[in-house]
Amino acid sequence: MAETPATGITKTLANDERVAAKPATVDTGESAIEGKQKKKRKKKYSRGLRDIQRIGEAASRATERISRAGEVGLKSYRRRTNKSAGKRRDGALRDAFENAAVAAGKAIRVSARAPRDLAKGLDTKAMWRGARPLVRLAATPLFRR
Repeated sequence: MAETPATGITKTLANDERVAAKPATVDTGESAIEGKQKKKRKKKYSRGLRDIQRIGEAASRATERISRAGEVGLKSYRRRTNKSAGKRRDGALRDAFENAAVAAGKAIRVSARAPRDLAKGLDTKAMWRGARPLVRLAATPLFRR
């Protein structure tokens, strides 16, 4: 197999023809002008609806994380069960509790950041505007002399 000087990579086809493969391109996020990155577009909201939409985004993100955690846990359980079954007779049944415990641990680790995602979305100007009077009301009897 001969190498092409431009790429150094060759590809052999079924009929033994050799074709040079194209080099892989990596998108770095830079534009044609070197050193400048494309500016991220700012999200646009209607007046008064920004906080509601941000809370919705945060809830969506947290829900996505929890569903991904379920997927990771079930995938781990399935892999470990197949491995146990291949090792010995009735291995899947013998190791069922251990496999389930390991899978649950992985799922919990992945889903642990979901409350943080939600809390970040709830930390908005409107939430603080509504919570500030409640905090003052609750703090007043505690700090009286």
